[in-house]
Amino acid sequence: MQFVKELDSTNTFLADLARKEQLPDGYTVYTYRQMHGRGQRGNRWESEPDANVLFSMLWNLKQLPAGEQFVISQIASLCVRNVAARYAEGVTIKWPNDIYYGDCKLAGMLIETVLEGAFVRQAIVGIGLNVNQTVFPDYLPNPVSLAQITGRQYDKYAVLEEMTTELARLRALAFACPEDLRRMYFQHLYRAGGFYPYRAGGVLFDAEIADIRTDGMLQLRLKDGQMRQFFFKEVEFVL
Repeated sequence: MQFVKELDSTNTFLADLARKEQLPDGYTVYTYRQMHGRGQRGNRWESEPDANVLFSMLWNLKQLPAGEQFVISQIASLCVRNVAARYAEGVTIKWPNDIYYGDCKLAGMLIETVLEGAFVRQAIVGIGLNVNQTVFPDYLPNPVSLAQITGRQYDKYAVLEEMTTELARLRALAFACPEDLRRMYFQHLYRAGGFYPYRAGGVLFDAEIADIRTDGMLQLRLKDGQMRQFFFKEVEFVL
């Protein structure tokens, strides 16, 4: 595990390092300050210096079909949920891989893969968990931290070690018992059970989560029984 006091982005740093060197599976870079942290959809990941857990881990993969790479997202999101749930009850996974406490975002991640033919050769799993930060910029819509939830401060490195250990456990489970991993992911979903508002193509509608396919597609059931399917970025959770 490599510590860098300050850098632009743990994912960018690790990707650059992996292009220069042959890194072992599970190689991890962590920092306490990101200048240009990256999130999904091209968003920035904002984090107060020296307050939160920010790391990226390299996975060297063998024969993972590209169409099944959503399992990486399942492993990573379950890892963060499981560790955060040791400190606060009611932590869930907002499809595909944001971590929520109630309707507030506790953690996010950026997963970047390298394909080789029809298979995923390598993945970089970047995770940001809000731990000790108690004041967030006004323009962030719904952030929350473990400190805000519990009123306590935490040892960031101890939380990081918990997550790297849990990642290893879940990776082993994913390839030995994939259905168990899929079941656990669905069990801990945000809005699992009940009808909630969604928006797609500018149209607002109520639906319940029916299933999530192995390729990551979200299946929603409307109140009239009609099924609709969406990939990431095609549908919006209306909070």
